[in-house]
Amino acid sequence: MTHSASEDANGLIEERVAQLRPIFDRVILGDFSKNIVVPENQENEPFAEIYIGIEAMLEVIREKIDGLEKDIAQDNAIFANIGDGLIVTDDERRITIANRAAQALLGFTSDELLGKLVTEVIKVEDEEGKPLVFKTHLTEVMKSDSLPFYYQKKDGTRFPVSFVISPILLKGKVTGSVEIFRDVTHEKELDHAKDEFINLSSHQLRTPASTIKWSIELLREDGVGLLNKEQQELLESIDLSNEKTISIIGNLLLISKMQPHYFRFDQVGNSVEELVRDTLEKTTAIEKKKLLVHTQFSRNLKKTLIRKEALEVIIKNLIGNAVDYTPDGGKIASALTQPGDTTQRFTITDTGIGIPKKEQPMVFGKFFRASNAIEQKNVGSGLGLHLVKKIIDGYKGSVSFESSSKGSVFTVEIPTV
Repeated sequence: MTHSASEDANGLIEERVAQLRPIFDRVILGDFSKNIVVPENQENEPFAEIYIGIEAMLEVIREKIDGLEKDIAQDNAIFANIGDGLIVTDDERRITIANRAAQALLGFTSDELLGKLVTEVIKVEDEEGKPLVFKTHLTEVMKSDSLPFYYQKKDGTRFPVSFVISPILLKGKVTGSVEIFRDVTHEKELDHAKDEFINLSSHQLRTPASTIKWSIELLREDGVGLLNKEQQELLESIDLSNEKTISIIGNLLLISKMQPHYFRFDQVGNSVEELVRDTLEKTTAIEKKKLLVHTQFSRNLKKTLIRKEALEVIIKNLIGNAVDYTPDGGKIASALTQPGDTTQRFTITDTGIGIPKKEQPMVFGKFFRASNAIEQKNVGSGLGLHLVKKIIDGYKGSVSFESSSKGSVFTVEIPTV
Protein backbone atom coordinates (compact mmCIF):
# COMPACT_ATOMS: atom_id res chain seq x y z
CA MET A 1 0.00 0.00 0.00
CA THR A 2 1.40 3.39 -0.98
CA HIS A 3 1.75 6.22 1.46
CA SER A 4 -1.23 7.96 -0.13
CA ALA A 5 -3.44 4.84 0.14
CA SER A 6 -2.45 4.43 3.80
CA GLU A 7 -3.38 8.00 4.52
CA ASP A 8 -6.73 7.50 2.77
CA ALA A 9 -7.49 4.37 4.85
CA ASN A 10 -6.60 6.12 8.10
CA GLY A 11 -8.73 9.04 7.11
CA LEU A 12 -11.69 6.74 6.39
CA ILE A 13 -11.31 5.01 9.77
CA GLU A 14 -11.22 8.36 11.56
CA GLU A 15 -14.29 9.49 9.63
CA ARG A 16 -16.28 6.34 10.49
CA VAL A 17 -15.24 6.48 14.14
CA ALA A 18 -16.29 10.14 14.25
CA GLN A 19 -19.69 9.14 12.80
CA LEU A 20 -20.16 6.38 15.42
CA ARG A 21 -18.85 8.31 18.43
CA PRO A 22 -22.08 10.30 19.12
CA ILE A 23 -24.04 7.06 19.04
CA PHE A 24 -21.64 5.33 21.45
CA ASP A 25 -21.72 8.38 23.73
CA ARG A 26 -25.52 8.01 23.89
CA VAL A 27 -25.23 4.26 24.51
CA ILE A 28 -22.91 4.88 27.46
CA LEU A 29 -25.62 7.11 28.94
CA GLY A 30 -28.27 4.41 28.38
CA ASP A 31 -29.81 5.89 25.26
CA PHE A 32 -30.16 3.26 22.54
CA SER A 33 -32.64 5.18 20.39
CA LYS A 34 -30.21 6.54 17.75
CA ASN A 35 -30.00 4.39 14.61
CA ILE A 36 -26.80 3.72 12.75
CA VAL A 37 -27.12 4.68 9.08
CA VAL A 38 -25.62 1.92 6.96
CA PRO A 39 -24.04 3.23 3.75
CA GLU A 40 -26.14 2.55 0.64
CA ASN A 41 -23.20 1.46 -1.50
CA GLN A 42 -22.14 -1.43 0.77
CA GLU A 43 -19.89 -3.06 -1.81
CA ASN A 44 -17.47 -0.13 -1.66
CA GLU A 45 -17.83 0.32 2.09
CA PRO A 46 -15.26 -1.73 4.06
CA PHE A 47 -17.08 -1.01 7.35
CA ALA A 48 -20.52 -2.09 6.11
CA GLU A 49 -20.53 -5.39 8.06
CA ILE A 50 -19.46 -3.60 11.24
CA TYR A 51 -22.26 -1.04 10.77
CA ILE A 52 -24.83 -3.79 10.19
CA GLY A 53 -23.60 -5.82 13.18
CA ILE A 54 -23.70 -2.87 15.58
CA GLU A 55 -27.16 -1.81 14.37
CA ALA A 56 -28.44 -5.40 14.79
CA MET A 57 -27.04 -5.52 18.32
CA LEU A 58 -28.65 -2.18 19.18
CA GLU A 59 -31.98 -3.37 17.77
CA VAL A 60 -31.91 -6.45 20.01
CA ILE A 61 -31.17 -4.21 23.00
CA ARG A 62 -34.05 -1.87 22.02
CA GLU A 63 -36.47 -4.79 21.86
CA LYS A 64 -35.33 -6.01 25.27
CA ILE A 65 -35.73 -2.53 26.73
CA ASP A 66 -39.21 -2.17 25.21
CA GLY A 67 -40.20 -5.50 26.75
CA LEU A 68 -38.82 -4.49 30.15
CA GLU A 69 -40.59 -1.12 30.00
CA LYS A 70 -43.89 -2.88 29.23
CA ASP A 71 -43.34 -5.30 32.14
CA ILE A 72 -42.48 -2.43 34.47
CA ALA A 73 -45.58 -0.47 33.38
CA GLN A 74 -47.74 -3.54 33.92
CA ASP A 75 -46.18 -4.24 37.35
CA ASN A 76 -46.60 -0.62 38.39
CA ALA A 77 -50.27 -0.70 37.38
CA ILE A 78 -50.78 -3.89 39.42
CA PHE A 79 -48.87 -2.52 42.43
CA ALA A 80 -50.73 0.76 42.34
CA ASN A 81 -54.20 -0.77 42.17
CA ILE A 82 -53.85 -3.85 44.35
CA GLY A 83 -56.32 -3.68 47.25
CA ASP A 84 -53.81 -4.57 49.97
CA GLY A 85 -50.94 -2.38 51.07
CA LEU A 86 -47.68 -3.19 49.29
CA ILE A 87 -44.22 -1.99 50.27
CA VAL A 88 -40.94 -2.96 48.61
CA THR A 89 -37.58 -2.25 50.24
CA ASP A 90 -33.97 -2.47 49.10
CA ASP A 91 -31.13 -4.30 50.86
CA GLU A 92 -30.84 -1.43 53.35
CA ARG A 93 -34.57 -1.70 54.21
CA ARG A 94 -35.29 1.63 52.49
CA ILE A 95 -38.67 1.86 50.79
CA THR A 96 -38.52 1.82 46.99
CA ILE A 97 -42.21 1.18 46.24
CA ALA A 98 -45.33 2.02 48.26
CA ASN A 99 -48.65 1.57 46.49
CA ARG A 100 -51.78 3.69 46.98
CA ALA A 101 -53.31 1.27 49.48
CA ALA A 102 -50.16 1.37 51.65
CA GLN A 103 -50.19 5.18 51.59
CA ALA A 104 -53.88 5.29 52.54
CA LEU A 105 -53.53 2.72 55.33
CA LEU A 106 -50.50 4.41 56.90
CA GLY A 107 -51.57 8.01 56.23
CA PHE A 108 -48.34 8.98 54.44
CA THR A 109 -47.82 10.38 50.95
CA SER A 110 -45.55 8.68 48.46
CA ASP A 111 -42.84 11.33 48.99
CA GLU A 112 -42.97 10.73 52.75
CA LEU A 113 -42.39 7.00 52.29
CA LEU A 114 -39.98 6.56 49.39
CA GLY A 115 -36.33 6.42 50.42
CA LYS A 116 -37.15 6.18 54.13
CA LEU A 117 -36.17 3.26 56.34
CA VAL A 118 -39.24 1.06 56.73
CA THR A 119 -38.70 1.02 60.50
CA GLU A 120 -38.93 4.83 60.59
CA VAL A 121 -42.39 5.05 59.06
CA ILE A 122 -43.99 1.75 60.13
CA LYS A 123 -44.20 1.48 63.90
CA VAL A 124 -45.27 -2.02 64.98
CA GLU A 125 -46.94 -2.76 68.32
CA ASP A 126 -48.49 -5.72 70.10
CA GLU A 127 -52.05 -5.62 71.44
CA GLU A 128 -50.91 -3.95 74.66
CA GLY A 129 -49.14 -1.17 72.77
CA LYS A 130 -45.58 -2.39 73.32
CA PRO A 131 -43.22 -1.63 70.41
CA LEU A 132 -42.04 -4.63 68.37
CA VAL A 133 -38.86 -4.74 66.32
CA PHE A 134 -38.45 -7.06 63.34
CA LYS A 135 -35.19 -8.47 62.03
CA THR A 136 -33.11 -6.01 60.05
CA HIS A 137 -32.55 -8.51 57.25
CA LEU A 138 -35.11 -11.21 56.56
CA THR A 139 -33.88 -14.57 55.32
CA GLU A 140 -37.27 -16.31 55.23
CA VAL A 141 -40.96 -15.48 54.87
CA MET A 142 -42.49 -13.83 57.94
CA LYS A 143 -46.24 -13.95 58.63
CA SER A 144 -48.52 -12.47 61.28
CA ASP A 145 -50.04 -15.86 62.03
CA SER A 146 -50.45 -16.25 65.77
CA LEU A 147 -50.02 -13.02 67.74
CA PRO A 148 -51.96 -9.86 66.82
CA PHE A 149 -49.88 -7.04 65.35
CA TYR A 150 -50.78 -3.37 65.07
CA TYR A 151 -49.37 -0.73 62.71
CA GLN A 152 -49.26 2.87 63.84
CA LYS A 153 -50.47 5.50 61.37
CA LYS A 154 -48.96 8.92 60.80
CA ASP A 155 -51.58 10.53 63.06
CA GLY A 156 -50.71 8.21 65.96
CA THR A 157 -53.77 5.97 65.69
CA ARG A 158 -53.27 2.30 65.04
CA PHE A 159 -55.00 -0.61 63.34
CA PRO A 160 -54.73 -4.42 63.57
CA VAL A 161 -52.85 -5.81 60.63
CA SER A 162 -52.30 -9.07 58.80
CA PHE A 163 -49.08 -9.20 56.79
CA VAL A 164 -46.66 -11.36 54.85
CA ILE A 165 -43.07 -10.20 54.38
CA SER A 166 -40.92 -12.07 51.86
CA PRO A 167 -37.21 -11.56 51.15
CA ILE A 168 -36.10 -10.77 47.60
CA LEU A 169 -33.31 -13.20 46.72
CA LEU A 170 -30.82 -12.74 43.89
CA LYS A 171 -28.20 -15.45 43.44
CA GLY A 172 -28.73 -16.52 47.03
CA LYS A 173 -28.28 -13.02 48.42
CA VAL A 174 -31.04 -10.97 50.05
CA THR A 175 -31.45 -7.77 48.02
CA GLY A 176 -34.62 -6.44 49.63
CA SER A 177 -38.10 -7.46 50.73
CA VAL A 178 -41.74 -7.34 49.65
CA GLU A 179 -44.49 -6.79 52.20
CA ILE A 180 -48.23 -7.23 51.66
CA PHE A 181 -50.46 -6.05 54.51
CA ARG A 182 -54.09 -5.21 55.19
CA ASP A 183 -56.28 -3.76 57.90
CA VAL A 184 -58.17 -6.54 59.73
CA THR A 185 -60.28 -4.31 62.00
CA HIS A 186 -63.51 -5.67 60.54
CA GLU A 187 -62.37 -9.28 60.96
CA LYS A 188 -61.44 -8.62 64.59
CA GLU A 189 -64.84 -7.07 65.25
CA LEU A 190 -66.52 -10.12 63.76
CA ASP A 191 -64.31 -12.42 65.81
CA HIS A 192 -65.19 -10.51 68.97
CA ALA A 193 -68.91 -10.72 68.18
CA LYS A 194 -68.55 -14.44 67.45
CA ASP A 195 -66.69 -15.04 70.72
CA GLU A 196 -69.32 -13.12 72.65
CA PHE A 197 -72.05 -15.22 71.04
CA ILE A 198 -70.21 -18.49 71.74
CA ASN A 199 -69.52 -17.43 75.32
CA LEU A 200 -73.13 -16.48 76.00
CA SER A 201 -74.57 -19.53 74.22
CA SER A 202 -72.20 -21.93 75.96
CA HIS A 203 -73.09 -20.58 79.39
CA GLN A 204 -76.79 -20.88 78.53
CA LEU A 205 -76.31 -24.48 77.37
CA ARG A 206 -74.38 -25.50 80.46
CA THR A 207 -77.43 -25.33 82.71
CA PRO A 208 -79.61 -27.91 80.89
CA ALA A 209 -76.58 -30.17 80.32
CA SER A 210 -75.76 -30.07 84.02
CA THR A 211 -79.41 -30.78 84.87
CA ILE A 212 -79.40 -33.83 82.59
CA LYS A 213 -76.17 -35.03 84.19
CA TRP A 214 -77.68 -34.67 87.66
CA SER A 215 -80.82 -36.54 86.55
CA ILE A 216 -78.73 -39.40 85.14
CA GLU A 217 -76.85 -39.75 88.43
CA LEU A 218 -80.19 -39.78 90.28
CA LEU A 219 -81.46 -42.62 88.08
CA ARG A 220 -78.25 -44.59 88.61
CA GLU A 221 -78.61 -44.31 92.37
CA ASP A 222 -82.06 -45.93 92.19
CA GLY A 223 -83.69 -42.69 93.22
CA VAL A 224 -86.75 -43.52 91.12
CA GLY A 225 -86.64 -47.30 91.33
CA LEU A 226 -84.64 -50.10 89.75
CA LEU A 227 -83.91 -50.00 86.02
CA ASN A 228 -84.01 -53.04 83.79
CA LYS A 229 -81.17 -53.89 81.40
CA GLU A 230 -82.71 -52.12 78.41
CA GLN A 231 -83.32 -48.96 80.46
CA GLN A 232 -79.75 -49.03 81.78
CA GLU A 233 -78.36 -49.29 78.24
CA LEU A 234 -80.54 -46.38 77.16
CA LEU A 235 -79.34 -44.39 80.17
CA GLU A 236 -75.70 -45.06 79.23
CA SER A 237 -76.40 -43.82 75.72
CA ILE A 238 -78.00 -40.64 77.07
CA ASP A 239 -75.07 -40.12 79.44
CA LEU A 240 -72.55 -40.56 76.60
CA SER A 241 -74.33 -38.00 74.40
CA ASN A 242 -74.66 -35.57 77.30
CA GLU A 243 -70.96 -35.87 78.11
CA LYS A 244 -70.20 -35.09 74.46
CA THR A 245 -72.37 -31.98 74.72
CA ILE A 246 -70.63 -30.89 77.93
CA SER A 247 -67.23 -31.45 76.29
CA ILE A 248 -68.20 -29.36 73.25
CA ILE A 249 -69.51 -26.58 75.49
CA GLY A 250 -66.26 -26.61 77.48
CA ASN A 251 -64.13 -26.52 74.33
CA LEU A 252 -66.18 -23.67 72.86
CA LEU A 253 -65.74 -21.67 76.05
CA LEU A 254 -62.02 -22.37 75.98
CA ILE A 255 -61.74 -21.20 72.36
CA SER A 256 -63.59 -17.98 73.19
CA LYS A 257 -61.08 -17.31 75.99
CA MET A 258 -58.04 -17.69 73.75
CA GLN A 259 -57.20 -14.04 73.39
CA PRO A 260 -53.54 -12.90 73.66
CA HIS A 261 -53.78 -12.59 77.45
CA TYR A 262 -54.62 -16.31 77.64
CA PHE A 263 -51.08 -17.21 76.60
CA ARG A 264 -49.48 -15.98 79.78
CA PHE A 265 -46.90 -17.83 81.85
CA ASP A 266 -47.13 -19.21 85.36
CA GLN A 267 -44.77 -17.93 88.03
CA VAL A 268 -43.84 -21.48 89.05
CA GLY A 269 -42.64 -24.11 86.57
CA ASN A 270 -44.90 -27.01 85.61
CA SER A 271 -43.66 -30.55 85.01
CA VAL A 272 -44.78 -31.97 81.68
CA GLU A 273 -43.62 -35.41 82.80
CA GLU A 274 -45.88 -35.37 85.87
CA LEU A 275 -48.81 -34.26 83.73
CA VAL A 276 -48.23 -37.04 81.18
CA ARG A 277 -47.94 -39.72 83.88
CA ASP A 278 -51.03 -38.41 85.68
CA THR A 279 -53.09 -38.33 82.47
CA LEU A 280 -52.11 -41.88 81.54
CA GLU A 281 -52.95 -43.10 85.03
CA LYS A 282 -56.40 -41.47 85.05
CA THR A 283 -57.41 -42.52 81.54
CA THR A 284 -59.59 -45.49 82.47
CA ALA A 285 -60.17 -46.50 78.84
CA ILE A 286 -56.55 -47.76 78.70
CA GLU A 287 -57.40 -50.60 81.08
CA LYS A 288 -60.83 -51.24 79.56
CA LYS A 289 -59.33 -51.62 76.08
CA LYS A 290 -56.34 -53.59 77.41
CA LEU A 291 -53.88 -51.26 75.69
CA LEU A 292 -50.15 -51.78 76.12
CA VAL A 293 -48.57 -48.49 77.22
CA HIS A 294 -44.85 -47.73 77.00
CA THR A 295 -43.30 -44.55 78.40
CA GLN A 296 -39.83 -43.14 77.95
CA PHE A 297 -38.71 -39.98 79.75
CA SER A 298 -35.27 -38.42 79.61
CA ARG A 299 -33.51 -37.56 82.84
CA ASN A 300 -33.25 -34.05 84.23
CA LEU A 301 -36.18 -32.70 82.25
CA LYS A 302 -36.77 -29.00 82.70
CA LYS A 303 -40.06 -27.52 83.79
CA THR A 304 -42.04 -25.11 81.64
CA LEU A 305 -43.69 -21.84 82.62
CA ILE A 306 -46.57 -22.44 80.22
CA ARG A 307 -49.72 -22.26 82.32
CA LYS A 308 -50.87 -25.63 83.64
CA GLU A 309 -54.39 -25.33 82.22
CA ALA A 310 -52.98 -24.95 78.70
CA LEU A 311 -50.60 -27.89 79.14
CA GLU A 312 -53.45 -30.08 80.33
CA VAL A 313 -55.45 -29.32 77.17
CA ILE A 314 -52.48 -30.31 74.99
CA ILE A 315 -51.54 -33.52 76.81
CA LYS A 316 -55.08 -34.76 77.52
CA ASN A 317 -56.26 -34.26 73.96
CA LEU A 318 -53.26 -36.01 72.40
CA ILE A 319 -53.35 -38.95 74.80
CA GLY A 320 -57.15 -39.09 74.60
CA ASN A 321 -57.09 -39.31 70.81
CA ALA A 322 -54.43 -42.03 70.87
CA VAL A 323 -56.52 -44.08 73.30
CA ASP A 324 -59.87 -43.47 71.60
CA TYR A 325 -58.75 -44.48 68.12
CA THR A 326 -56.50 -47.42 68.97
CA PRO A 327 -58.28 -50.80 68.81
CA ASP A 328 -58.50 -53.07 71.85
CA GLY A 329 -55.16 -54.71 72.60
CA GLY A 330 -53.21 -52.04 70.67
CA LYS A 331 -50.12 -50.13 71.73
CA ILE A 332 -49.43 -46.57 72.83
CA ALA A 333 -46.01 -45.07 73.45
CA SER A 334 -45.28 -41.68 74.97
CA ALA A 335 -41.84 -40.10 75.08
CA LEU A 336 -40.48 -36.90 76.56
CA THR A 337 -37.04 -35.57 75.69
CA GLN A 338 -35.07 -32.34 76.06
CA PRO A 339 -33.53 -31.68 72.62
CA GLY A 340 -32.36 -28.19 73.62
CA ASP A 341 -32.12 -25.79 76.54
CA THR A 342 -35.35 -24.03 75.61
CA THR A 343 -37.44 -26.87 74.16
CA GLN A 344 -39.03 -30.07 75.41
CA ARG A 345 -40.36 -32.63 72.94
CA PHE A 346 -43.45 -34.71 73.72
CA THR A 347 -44.28 -37.57 71.34
CA ILE A 348 -47.32 -39.83 71.45
CA THR A 349 -47.38 -42.87 69.15
CA ASP A 350 -50.27 -45.27 68.63
CA THR A 351 -51.22 -48.29 66.54
CA GLY A 352 -54.64 -46.85 65.80
CA ILE A 353 -56.70 -46.34 62.66
CA GLY A 354 -54.63 -43.41 61.40
CA ILE A 355 -55.80 -40.41 59.39
CA PRO A 356 -56.62 -40.74 55.66
CA LYS A 357 -53.91 -39.03 53.64
CA LYS A 358 -56.27 -36.77 51.68
CA GLU A 359 -57.77 -35.51 54.97
CA GLN A 360 -54.47 -34.83 56.75
CA PRO A 361 -54.19 -31.15 55.69
CA MET A 362 -57.44 -30.48 57.60
CA VAL A 363 -56.40 -32.20 60.85
CA PHE A 364 -56.03 -29.00 62.91
CA GLY A 365 -59.16 -27.37 61.54
CA LYS A 366 -62.05 -26.44 63.80
CA PHE A 367 -64.67 -29.22 64.10
CA PHE A 368 -62.67 -31.54 61.83
CA ARG A 369 -63.08 -35.28 62.33
CA ALA A 370 -61.56 -37.87 60.01
CA SER A 371 -64.05 -40.01 58.11
CA ASN A 372 -62.72 -43.26 59.59
CA ALA A 373 -62.87 -41.74 63.09
CA ILE A 374 -66.55 -40.92 62.66
CA GLU A 375 -67.24 -44.49 61.53
CA GLN A 376 -65.44 -45.98 64.52
CA LYS A 377 -66.34 -43.52 67.29
CA ASN A 378 -69.44 -41.40 66.94
CA VAL A 379 -68.57 -39.32 70.00
CA GLY A 380 -66.17 -36.40 69.46
CA SER A 381 -66.32 -32.65 68.98
CA GLY A 382 -63.58 -32.20 66.39
CA LEU A 383 -62.10 -29.41 68.53
CA GLY A 384 -59.33 -31.24 70.37
CA LEU A 385 -56.51 -30.97 67.85
CA HIS A 386 -57.64 -27.47 66.90
CA LEU A 387 -57.17 -26.44 70.53
CA VAL A 388 -53.77 -28.16 70.71
CA LYS A 389 -52.57 -26.27 67.62
CA LYS A 390 -54.00 -22.94 68.79
CA ILE A 391 -52.40 -23.19 72.22
CA ILE A 392 -48.98 -24.41 71.11
CA ASP A 393 -48.82 -21.72 68.41
CA GLY A 394 -49.76 -19.10 70.99
CA TYR A 395 -46.76 -20.12 73.07
CA LYS A 396 -44.43 -20.17 70.03
CA GLY A 397 -44.08 -23.94 70.06
CA SER A 398 -44.96 -26.34 67.26
CA VAL A 399 -47.00 -29.47 66.63
CA SER A 400 -46.60 -31.95 63.77
CA PHE A 401 -47.71 -35.45 62.94
CA GLU A 402 -47.23 -38.46 60.70
CA SER A 403 -50.02 -40.91 60.05
CA SER A 404 -50.83 -44.05 58.08
CA SER A 405 -53.26 -46.94 58.30
CA LYS A 406 -50.93 -48.48 60.89
CA GLY A 407 -51.19 -45.59 63.35
CA SER A 408 -50.16 -42.02 64.08
CA VAL A 409 -47.30 -40.13 65.70
CA PHE A 410 -47.92 -36.64 67.09
CA THR A 411 -44.97 -34.51 68.17
CA VAL A 412 -45.17 -31.29 70.20
CA GLU A 413 -42.25 -28.92 70.77
CA ILE A 414 -42.94 -27.23 74.12
CA PRO A 415 -40.99 -24.09 75.10
CA THR A 416 -39.43 -24.49 78.55
CA VAL A 417 -38.56 -20.83 79.19
